Amino acid sequence: MLADGRPLEAERRLEAIVQATPNDVRARLDLGLSREMQDDAAGAEEAYRGAIEVDATFAEAWNNLGVLLLREGDARGAERAYLTALRLKKDHAATLSNLVTLYRRNGDEAMQRRYEWRLDRVQRTDPFHQFMLALECENSGDYDCAIARYRRAIALQGEEHQFHFGLARAY
Repeated sequence: MLADGRPLEAERRLEAIVQATPNDVRARLDLGLSREMQDDAAGAEEAYRGAIEVDATFAEAWNNLGVLLLREGDARGAERAYLTALRLKKDHAATLSNLVTLYRRNGDEAMQRRYEWRLDRVQRTDPFHQFMLALECENSGDYDCAIARYRRAIALQGEEHQFHFGLARAY
């Protein structure tokens, strides 16, 4: 439902899942995403923090919380969330990319370069990052680039990335 652009419907279903299985961190994370898609920052933050309360080692929830905090103007909180995510999952490409963006915005070139170096090393083998690059290519109209990146993402993907690559399979 999220991938189909139906966040309200997804939110209702995910709320039921969280109520039935309160320790389902993935459902809590997706609940946060559904709320973000509806511009409900407070609800999204509540869902991400709920996932973290259930499992403080869930790097994706820390990363998503960082994205939300940065969007809401809390750069310090975002940085703390991103760095926590990286302590938990040292080569998490999305978090590395978000840190690069944060430090670029803040004008901290040394930290920006530090994380760009790490991101560059990771991006070649991270299927989700390849998928995001494919989306950038597709959005810019470079379909040859998009096809190559989607194929690379599919070749690299593991079981945890199956959900993200439904659209890529069309290529």
